[in-house]
Amino acid sequence: MSAKIDMAGKRYGSITVIHDVGFCTDRKYKWLALCDCGNKFETSGAKIRSGEVVTCPSCSKERVRLSHITHGSRYVDEYRTWTHIKSRCYNARVPEYNRYGGRGILVCDRWLESFENFLADMGIRPSKQHSIDRKDNDGNYEPSNCRWATIKEQANNTRSNRKVTIGRKTKNMTQWAEDIGVTREVIHKRLKRGISGAALLSNLFEPERFMFGGVNATIPEWSDKIGIKRATLYWRINKQKWPLDKALTQGVKK
Repeated sequence: MSAKIDMAGKRYGSITVIHDVGFCTDRKYKWLALCDCGNKFETSGAKIRSGEVVTCPSCSKERVRLSHITHGSRYVDEYRTWTHIKSRCYNARVPEYNRYGGRGILVCDRWLESFENFLADMGIRPSKQHSIDRKDNDGNYEPSNCRWATIKEQANNTRSNRKVTIGRKTKNMTQWAEDIGVTREVIHKRLKRGISGAALLSNLFEPERFMFGGVNATIPEWSDKIGIKRATLYWRINKQKWPLDKALTQGVKK
């Protein structure tokens, strides 16, 4: 009997070893392993360490089958994407699991059934800059909710990029900002001030004016009138949200 080599918790190829389960017929230690696709299986520790076993039997059969498909090598990137989405949804040991399977995100039965179904629905990845993206970030991996998208397109679809409806159009802040040639931060600041609808985009380049004591003036104009530096006024009004009576009077020489 060979000496036991502790493999628990270690990762080999696309599998993570869980714990030993006794001996194989050749008196070598057998281990329970978890494949990135979510399947658990038992195999010899020696075969894992030697690289003979790098996936579960199901994934191994799929790899062999794909190798016999005409031009199968063309679909390496697509196949890798397919295995990754299954891994992040069903393998609690991968770092991405909490953001996918941990939130209840699943892969549809049709795609779980075979890579060919996934490829038929998604098609070939358009370029190296594209990866799979879910239109609804709380939705599952399924044909109606997935697309090939660039990093920029995916950034526009993140949960943190707030959707804004103006008229009959709904876009996120980044998209509205690009439409009118400003930064996303400009739109964000206006939303925080309670501005909405068409007013969010109108007079965007006109300096904001502040009414106090019967006088309606911009921050630079108030600075000239009361002798307080512009930077100080910007800090008081925009950053600290001071009331105007305090921002425009505190420190003013009588």
